[in-house]
Amino acid sequence: MSAPRLTPWFPPTVNPSRPGLYRAQEMGMRCNCCWIDLEFRGGEWFSTQCSPGYFRTHFFTRNLRHWRGLASEPKAKP
Repeated sequence: MSAPRLTPWFPPTVNPSRPGLYRAQEMGMRCNCCWIDLEFRGGEWFSTQCSPGYFRTHFFTRNLRHWRGLASEPKAKP
């Protein structure tokens, strides 16, 4: 299976056009090989790092270096 095609990195001043999960880098991350997963919904970022699957914690935009997402819609499962 090939890796999904991703968008370029966007600055935190640009919001995603739709809610969902995105790859993101915190301010301290300087490489392009590491990222965290953040959820964007209701105009805000949320992290699942503390308790994945249980609750989401607010992630402050000032801590966000940049983000990226899928470059195209994933194929629907049959």
